[in-house]
Amino acid sequence: MSKAVSEPAPSFGHLLKQTQMRAALTQQELADRAGISLAALRDLEQGRSRFPRPSSVRALATALGVPEDELTPPWQAEAGRDPIRVHILGPLIMARGAVVVPLGTGRHRLVLARLALSADVTVSREKLIDLLWGENPPPSVINLVQTYVYRACTYVVTSSRAWASANDAKKSRTSSSA
Repeated sequence: MSKAVSEPAPSFGHLLKQTQMRAALTQQELADRAGISLAALRDLEQGRSRFPRPSSVRALATALGVPEDELTPPWQAEAGRDPIRVHILGPLIMARGAVVVPLGTGRHRLVLARLALSADVTVSREKLIDLLWGENPPPSVINLVQTYVYRACTYVVTSSRAWASANDAKKSRTSSSA
């Protein structure tokens, strides 16, 4: 029996904005304290950059005076502990344990669903092109397929890296306080 899947978790940008507001800092003040550009901070808050570098998360957490894990969305913190499940009947959902991984919108969702249906089997580029565009592929079809496959895989790889990074940080804090 599988676990119930929860509602999508808040994004990094949402958590960052909430924490910034609690700290009563302007975007410019936070960007200056963290040593990042104002444009980069805005991109993170607005979800245009969904997967920040660990060094950026550390700098932002330090500037806000909070632990890094306070800025880590639950779907990233939980990544790696449970296997990934892709639900393809009904709305497309990818989850780790009971935590939904936000997939956004776009054709990468079709690629993810097709690859999930063919676990451990190679899916040819031609099959993906046919799925995405049928008989009328655009001139830049090869680049687009590569982009959609990359985006689909990013959700899996990034969440696993975030989990590993968080575990390493927790281990070092535990060993240094012992």
